[in-house]
Amino acid sequence: MPLAPHPRRAIGGIVAGVVALALVVGGFAGVLALRSRDSGANGANTAQATAILNAAASAPLRDATFNLSGAITDNLPGGNMYKITLSGTGALTMSPQRLHYTAAIENKGSFGPSGSLGIEEIITDGSNTYLKMSGTPGNSNNGQWVKAKSSADGNTPLSGVGFLNYRQLGNPVVIGAETIGGQLTWHVRVALASKDIYPTQSSSVRITGTEDLWLAQSTSFPVRVVQSFTLGGSVSGLTAANAFAVTITIDFTAWNTGVTITPPASYVNPGSGPVHP
Repeated sequence: MPLAPHPRRAIGGIVAGVVALALVVGGFAGVLALRSRDSGANGANTAQATAILNAAASAPLRDATFNLSGAITDNLPGGNMYKITLSGTGALTMSPQRLHYTAAIENKGSFGPSGSLGIEEIITDGSNTYLKMSGTPGNSNNGQWVKAKSSADGNTPLSGVGFLNYRQLGNPVVIGAETIGGQLTWHVRVALASKDIYPTQSSSVRITGTEDLWLAQSTSFPVRVVQSFTLGGSVSGLTAANAFAVTITIDFTAWNTGVTITPPASYVNPGSGPVHP
């Protein structure tokens, strides 16, 4: 039975790290949700891909560790080049559903503060997201955990392990059998679309792109996940002519090793003093 397409989260805090930081550096902020859409696959291929994703959804994954990398680029008016890169490591657990990563952020373009933008650390715990930036120019909360606010309708990439909810992928395509990191995998691809950020406001963004998954043939565990898409819209002058190009890669390094993730015991709300949950 084909997997019905439903709204789907982006790669947890990873897109948060690249996209949210890019929005801040660019002078605007928002939240973003991705969902799968029809990729135009033929029926036989879709049936095979659906079976692969069903097996992955049923696999006994409890936790995993990973390396991550990402880049967001844009050729801006006036000859400016926007390029933010992210590189780090992380872990996730499935019950409770939590994600934790630490990454170095750098601006390699000619727009905004150049060079290192510090170290970003994010923990997601269900609907709660905690962010800590260290060494970030102009950040009054350097070194402190800040509890991020979610939008009223929940359209946020700070959604933890939701990107491993394979049953929310619609009309996938099998690209083929490939060996990744010494493991024989199935390479599956779906197309991505977007919901607007802040749907009740006039500013919006649009996404077109793909998500590629490499799933181990022996265990059905994720081995690699790559999202590649363009982000365009009308937020602070962002138009189709100067849309961001975003690529996020997660390479898994270990599975079911007993990882635990603990949210911070204390944090600050934006514009407030320390609070304790």
